[in-house]
Amino acid sequence: MKTSKPQSGKIIVLFVSMVLMGGCQAYTAEEVKPVGRFGFVEKALIDAVDQTPFAAVVRHVSAERQASEASEGELVFLHHVEVRDVFRGPKIDRLTYALFAEPGESDAAPAEWVIITLCQGNEGYQWPGTGAIFPATEELVAVAREASRDVDPEQQVFEQCEW
Repeated sequence: MKTSKPQSGKIIVLFVSMVLMGGCQAYTAEEVKPVGRFGFVEKALIDAVDQTPFAAVVRHVSAERQASEASEGELVFLHHVEVRDVFRGPKIDRLTYALFAEPGESDAAPAEWVIITLCQGNEGYQWPGTGAIFPATEELVAVAREASRDVDPEQQVFEQCEW
């Protein structure tokens, strides 16, 4: 005759596993929730405004591909934008910035108003890279405006522009 082993040990192990998994999931969820006043996107925008010399609400008007002399295979797109609201940098109505891209990347830019942060070099404005464009929602515009009030107008070093 075959005897069955008690299932209580397996049930306890299963229950403990579920509790531990639930705790891990709760911890992960807590990491992406806003901490204090701002969430992840807001903090990224504050950092971008702080770490670049230009921040504004813009709308992309056109883009063109330019030959690159920097390195073989690198693409350069010149983006022409209309400027609606400047948070940091000179008050201007239009500007052109260079976006350096990898082969296969396109010059696609959002048609709606967005917040961008840019670096400035000898040859004009340049895209600092990932984390430099944000939706121009009412909330994020307010965050960018507030962040720009806290920056040092004499700042010379911009972390996102240190290539």
